[in-house]
Amino acid sequence: MDISKQNYLKRIAEYVVSLFDSKTTAELCYHNLEHTKAVVKNAAEMADFYRLKNMERLVLLAAAWFHDTGQLFGPMDGHEKRGAFIMEQFLRSQKIDASIILAINKAIMATEANTKPTNLIEDILRDSDVYHLGTKDFRQMDELVWKETEQRSGHIIPDKLQKSLDFLNKHCFYTAYCKDRLLTGKKANIEYLEGLIKSF
Repeated sequence: MDISKQNYLKRIAEYVVSLFDSKTTAELCYHNLEHTKAVVKNAAEMADFYRLKNMERLVLLAAAWFHDTGQLFGPMDGHEKRGAFIMEQFLRSQKIDASIILAINKAIMATEANTKPTNLIEDILRDSDVYHLGTKDFRQMDELVWKETEQRSGHIIPDKLQKSLDFLNKHCFYTAYCKDRLLTGKKANIEYLEGLIKSF
């Protein structure tokens, strides 16, 4: 299969956009199409930086497009597995090789909490998914994460600032690309949260 001559990514993008357009709800104020597009953009930048080959780029960007589609069809728990299933059904219809589908599946499942990535593609996808942790967008994105969590669970989450701080302190970027560009910003976000907690 000559990936360079196929328009798979365009078809994938159109399909995922159509899913979000038809299935998204107001509850999904963080895990929405805007987030997915940001993850794809971050992944594409790193794909260029690491000079990924066409096949690797397809695997990475397909996984980026599909990684949160499972959020549209059920609770937060298990959304990675649902997203991988949605991806498999669509890519089989596009006659994509089973070996490529398997690699995309593995990349999507590597975004699951407490799962360690095992290769560069998975490293890039993990970092692309939480790129905002090292940027000024973190403050707004963190509020949206908690708002969505509370809306979808039906429960008020206590100690959100402390939970966010604990998450940032535990988190690590996997790629040198993100370590070089985002660690300073992540440190600033940690200090921001610490300041807010002390002010209460």
